[in-house]
Amino acid sequence: MSHQSALTVLSHDDTLQQWITGVLAPFGWSCLQASNREVAAAHAKDGAAIILLDGAAGAKTIAAAITEIRALPGFAAGIPAILYAEADFEPVGGLNDRIDPPLDQARFMTMLENWSGPVADHAFRDAENPQYRMVRLAGRKRAASLFAGFARSLTEALNALDEGQNIGRIAHNIAGMAGTMGFAALSKQWSTVDHGDLSALPAAHEAARKVLESLNRNA
Repeated sequence: MSHQSALTVLSHDDTLQQWITGVLAPFGWSCLQASNREVAAAHAKDGAAIILLDGAAGAKTIAAAITEIRALPGFAAGIPAILYAEADFEPVGGLNDRIDPPLDQARFMTMLENWSGPVADHAFRDAENPQYRMVRLAGRKRAASLFAGFARSLTEALNALDEGQNIGRIAHNIAGMAGTMGFAALSKQWSTVDHGDLSALPAAHEAARKVLESLNRNA
């Protein structure tokens, strides 16, 4: 079972889990409580969107949990990990962000959306979605900046193609840009055009237009 719109909280404090559940339930999210690092890692493998680590668990426990999660194979290792602790809490490596107590709903939701994407858009949290993968890696604000640049470059390339400029050069550029931004399928399509198969151009062109629509929709 996948928990793509779930937050895992590593904590023994039921009130923390209950508070988060009350905030997230109206958006169709769930809050999964983990009593130890093994359970937290299992939730990450099962597709939880984010993990909140309660500083009350102690720096050693949190550090061990982060080490175990970051050693997971593939996509699970990149789950955004947020520390919930006072400002003077002992530094722990491998975290994406931190939020200080007491919890405030507006501040909490801003943090959550920065690392999970639009809270109400459950389809966005798909491991195959390059935009979601970048949000998990860099945070929504940084990801938005990177994708805005990609959208501009892609638009310019498609306009140049429509103007009759060199197909090979444009195809090569789009294939490279798409690959760098994580759009593997789009990169492969344009690489085929770059290697001289012009019959693949209409499908590659349409795929690029759809990617642009998605980028603009989630900007």
